[in-house]
Amino acid sequence: MRNSLKIICWNIGKKEIHYELERLLNTFKPDIFIALEPPDQMDWSLPAIYHLHQSMGEKIAIFSIFPEHFFQIIKEEPHYTARILSVEGMDEILLIAIHFISKIHFSNEHQANEANLISQEVRNLEQSVGIKKTVIVGDFNMNPYESGMTNTSGFNAVMTQNIAKKVEKTFLFKKYPYFYNPMWGLLGDLSKGVPGSYYY
Repeated sequence: MRNSLKIICWNIGKKEIHYELERLLNTFKPDIFIALEPPDQMDWSLPAIYHLHQSMGEKIAIFSIFPEHFFQIIKEEPHYTARILSVEGMDEILLIAIHFISKIHFSNEHQANEANLISQEVRNLEQSVGIKKTVIVGDFNMNPYESGMTNTSGFNAVMTQNIAKKVEKTFLFKKYPYFYNPMWGLLGDLSKGVPGSYYY
């Protein structure tokens, strides 16, 4: 019976990295590998156990040890794909792979606004499919403490699992579900000592 998944995401930056990619997969053996910004004509010479799951967006490619029928696509946009993953012995999860808008072309304010829109879309998807176990993986092009990541109306992502286990935050009489951000956890519950303070 499986009780966990190993997911690796890597923004390849359109580079041809066959050796590095094969070494990464053979070393860490993820259940799911998400490649962002793959080359247009990438020759995916990966270990045979991995299946390619096509995405509408050119910036996202998903590989998994699970065949295609384990995934149900429920939403596809140019910069993200949302799928229900059904694995025997595990609760269904809503898996969202995302390549968020970049600071090269958009301001912090634009990113925060887009985060608000996508967060609302995620809540709508959760409600429509009846799944609350959601994992969002990708390149957010934001620091973990920026407003788009932490605002209640944005991704509402926090640095400790203890906060996330409270499930939701009430702000101005509305409830907003928490996400746990393990990258921010490097400054939080995964760091030595106490998590970061209000200022750091």
